[in-house]
Amino acid sequence: MKPIPNFPDYFADEEGNIYSQKPKYGKLTKSHHLGIRKMFPYRGNHGYHMVLLRRGKKRKLCSVHRLVLFTFSGLPPKDKPFACHGLNGKTDNNVNNLYWGNRSTNAMDKHRDGTMPCGEKSWLHKLNSTQVRIIRRLYESGKEHGITQQSIADLFGVCQVKVSEIIMRKSWKHLA
Repeated sequence: MKPIPNFPDYFADEEGNIYSQKPKYGKLTKSHHLGIRKMFPYRGNHGYHMVLLRRGKKRKLCSVHRLVLFTFSGLPPKDKPFACHGLNGKTDNNVNNLYWGNRSTNAMDKHRDGTMPCGEKSWLHKLNSTQVRIIRRLYESGKEHGITQQSIADLFGVCQVKVSEIIMRKSWKHLA
């Protein structure tokens, strides 16, 4: 167990647990003793384990994997600012499953784990998978009838470039 840098009274172990030396509620009184207790993280919006740490009067919500990696590996290198998970996934915060990476390695991990939002899971999507399949069929069957990418784009309310990316499988490539 090692103290977490910049957070006095908090500790991390190699298994990915966070511990507190602060009293559980309120101010320290004579009835409280200053024992170390294990904190129980909750799962945040994106599935990562989170804990609320206090430093003076300020509170900070922190991801457990970043705290563990920071405690055992130090500050991230400038070219690798992301705390990434290895093959065991994002709920395993063991120091052996964590490493500093860049945006590219983090994206590759998301693809590997199947957690990269693509298609309808992306908050940017305008089309659904059925519409994408129809666009591809329309283009293939409509070549000889003079149906253009622009006419398909107008039909679905998207730009011609988006239709081209769908047809060329540069976007929605996960769809058969």
